[in-house]
Amino acid sequence: MSSLFHKKTIAHYVSPEITVGFSQFGPTLTVTGVLSSARKVVFVNSIGLSVKTPFTALKKEFEWFALQTGSAPAAPAGTIFQAPSKFVLSPESPRSYNILFVDNQQYAEMKNTVSNISSAWEDLFKNSQGKDRRQLFDIFKKTAVPTETVHILKKLCYWKTGAYAVSITAATQDGIFTEEKQFHLLDDHITLLMGNSVAMISVLCAQPSAALSSVSVPLIEK
Repeated sequence: MSSLFHKKTIAHYVSPEITVGFSQFGPTLTVTGVLSSARKVVFVNSIGLSVKTPFTALKKEFEWFALQTGSAPAAPAGTIFQAPSKFVLSPESPRSYNILFVDNQQYAEMKNTVSNISSAWEDLFKNSQGKDRRQLFDIFKKTAVPTETVHILKKLCYWKTGAYAVSITAATQDGIFTEEKQFHLLDDHITLLMGNSVAMISVLCAQPSAALSSVSVPLIEK
């Protein structure tokens, strides 16, 4: 069931689904919703997610990474990203959003891995002009760099089966407004997301029809 909660200055409708992904940005979450102000102009400085996982007592902090339109965040070719920024709410102007959230700590660990695989492929491709791109990639993915990269990516994908508690916060000049939710990941979801560790090699090497998977699950009251 979708949610509408009221505080002193804003109302926040949160979509009843959350999209969970694993991409070159690391573990990701995508949330859609609508923010509105009942009585006055409100400046929204940021929206963030704090996630309690089933595998550690420490919460994972997800920061807004991009406002997006188009397809799911796991398929970059079909998605238009816009850098997030502060925005204004007024009684006459509610704001809908579709935000990709990223665990920046994990993203920082992803960057070198992503860069290494892209550089290795580019070097091989430049030095093999005239060879069929698909056949060259078939050779490349059996070499040491992509093989080691898949193992690293599987470790960096921390999604596991279980329940996740989510705090969705909107920071304004009047304070922080929070909505508490939860979602569950099943074994099939984890298999799909872990599969991106292999598929990401094709995506990073710009192979035809390469795409990553994401899962949309119910976002329910905690």
